[in-house]
Amino acid sequence: MSLHLQRLIALSFLALFVQSGALAQDKLFTQVYDLHVPAAPLVGERPDRTVKTTFELPDGYILVRDRPGTEHGARVTKDEGGMNNRYWSLGPTSKGVAYEWKVRNGNRAPLVGRYATLTVELAGRRTVKMGLSPRYLAARTRFINGFLFGGLVAESIDPSSSKAKFGDQTVYMGQALAVFATEAAILKDAGQDNADAKGRVRALLDAFDELDRKAEAKFDGGPAKLDGFFLRDDIAGPADPRLGGRFKSVGSDFQQGTDAAPSGDQIFSLMFGLGCVVKFADDPVLAQRAKDAATRLYDNAARRKFVLRLPDGKPVPRGAEVNYLASLLHGNFQSATGQDKFNDGRVEFLGVERPLKDVAGFWNDKLTQKLIADNAGGKVKVFGKDIELNSFALHILLMAIATGDVWSHSAFETVAEKSSHRLAELVYCQSHNSLPRVFTRGDIQAMLDACPADGPKAGPANGWQHDNRWVRCTKSGEATAAGELYSGVDWMLLHNFTQLVYAGL
Repeated sequence: MSLHLQRLIALSFLALFVQSGALAQDKLFTQVYDLHVPAAPLVGERPDRTVKTTFELPDGYILVRDRPGTEHGARVTKDEGGMNNRYWSLGPTSKGVAYEWKVRNGNRAPLVGRYATLTVELAGRRTVKMGLSPRYLAARTRFINGFLFGGLVAESIDPSSSKAKFGDQTVYMGQALAVFATEAAILKDAGQDNADAKGRVRALLDAFDELDRKAEAKFDGGPAKLDGFFLRDDIAGPADPRLGGRFKSVGSDFQQGTDAAPSGDQIFSLMFGLGCVVKFADDPVLAQRAKDAATRLYDNAARRKFVLRLPDGKPVPRGAEVNYLASLLHGNFQSATGQDKFNDGRVEFLGVERPLKDVAGFWNDKLTQKLIADNAGGKVKVFGKDIELNSFALHILLMAIATGDVWSHSAFETVAEKSSHRLAELVYCQSHNSLPRVFTRGDIQAMLDACPADGPKAGPANGWQHDNRWVRCTKSGEATAAGELYSGVDWMLLHNFTQLVYAGL
């Protein structure tokens, strides 16, 4: 190990624990609970529901109890939703508050269930900085040296057969953008140089721009364009100079004809990564480039009424139908760029155009949220079509929803936990200044520690035996045949969002 890497490890490790008066900055934490109370019967007892729980700050924060307008340091907002407030109590705990709230649906008419919402806000004074663990730095070096080639990310490598695979490359490119953007934020907070992290973001953006420029030429020989229609990768085989002659065999979507065309999952992953660049990279030039790329992606999909098409007008062969998730894509686009194009959006279903608000209404509906929670791993019907809620679809859906305000925390964490997608829960919490309620930081650390010391790879079931834990979220308990090594962007993302949620501002 080089002396430079040893120094980086030591500094990053210390940054996780060092305390300083300069750290005394306040962060607001919010916990929101939704209570659904069924309709009151025509006769008999009127139904009620109760939430009884605690809300405590993580290690590294001291609760500010003397804030004006608070009780025991908590600012509370209650919306009974037209129901009766039957009971309320609030008391202090060592690191937060304990509370109990009971509401009753006493309305005889209309005979409908109702929702009540409770919001509790705490302010924590931070006493610890974020940092990159020694294991993260090792995973980072492994990723850069073994899986990152000219800004393109290999899905897997099999050393025994000298084979590399570039499948769904732009999915992993989007995750890599998020990794290095969040890394830049963590290093800045730790008082360390983040120039290399920003350089990695820049290289990934350069590579994506090239994939955008080359797409038309691949499919119809047209001139280069930066228009949001992109290639998944442009790896032609083992002789590609970016690979340095390391592999005897190289598979890629580029070699499979129209399989190189974009799909909905690629766009959502890229949009997430671009949004992270805007939010975390702390670089106005990189942020503007990310906004420009996000705008191209969204505009290309919107021009096609959210049915992705080849230059000849035919739907792309894989993942063409973004229409079912069009409003969520707009939310991700708006979050990344600040632009609102919602009212201009039109979606196409079976040849019929509909306004974007129709799709938004479906995903915003609390009945939809319950439907997804009840049928995760099965199928749901969306605008007359059966949509399979497999691992891949749940990953796209959860990551698309995590940064917006479409679902309540209660609804989101139910689906995320059922799908074994704790990264999505952390992304949701970071975006909403909240904390996970169904697992602890210790649980996340155990998940990180379960990864083999030499990185994710095929083999026994430990959660890291698939090409990407989050894309394969419902399969974390399924063993795989040994041989392939995986990039570890999924592990690095979990590490960084753990830092942002439990130690960030």
